[in-house]
Amino acid sequence: MASWLDDHREPWKEVRATREIIKLLRTVKLLHESGAVHHDITPGNVFVTSNRVLKLGDFGIALHRVGVHDVSADVFAPWFAPSGMGNLGKTTWRPADDVYHLGQLFAILLCGCAKSKLTARDVKRLSCSPEAKSIIQRCIGVRRKRFPNAAVMLNALEKHDSKTIKRVIVRSLKDKKVVFTGGLSISRADAERLVRRVGGLVERRVGHETNVLVVGRQSPLWKADSKGQKLLDTDREREFGRNVAKIGEKRFFALAGVVRH
Repeated sequence: MASWLDDHREPWKEVRATREIIKLLRTVKLLHESGAVHHDITPGNVFVTSNRVLKLGDFGIALHRVGVHDVSADVFAPWFAPSGMGNLGKTTWRPADDVYHLGQLFAILLCGCAKSKLTARDVKRLSCSPEAKSIIQRCIGVRRKRFPNAAVMLNALEKHDSKTIKRVIVRSLKDKKVVFTGGLSISRADAERLVRRVGGLVERRVGHETNVLVVGRQSPLWKADSKGQKLLDTDREREFGRNVAKIGEKRFFALAGVVRH
């Protein structure tokens, strides 16, 4: 894949990239279900076959857990590894770390270059849907916030691919639990007062009972593992069948009874 992208310097369309990453995930899912991790899902170990079909190879350092003990992170490609893997043999390699690799591969296909890992800032600039960006952001964030294994990431990507995520329509904020993320044209305190005025409740973070996420402008300091966390948490709630409505500033003002000119 690395060599192929050197010769074909163009981003893959999202639909094709999604389809091929789903195929890789199905393979890695079987690996994880057997109790093993691959350790080395890098652009040099994914092969582009005819019709741009991707195949996963080089299982040379794939290892199984022994009992309840995780696999030691004693061998891996440092340039493509998650942060925190610097001390060889001092930490473990978990299925979530294979997920990190798969998220990076997805992003690399969408940008058309495999020279280096992509950061959260790079992902923000990708020409793809917000849903695809959100999946990648979760994959490449800190380990505790990633998809825990290939099966969970596969489920999220298949839902996105088939567009089966049901859109939630909000007709009133009364009795709704509302969370804000990003900047609005009014202060956060004023926005919260509007919610309470129409009978809603304001929450500081997305939780199991959150009904509405009001999405404003992205902060210039936005990162996948910090400023984007409310969006990532919304996606995580969806995995458990708890749909949170996402609305913009214009819709928020309409529901709050504010006329803007």
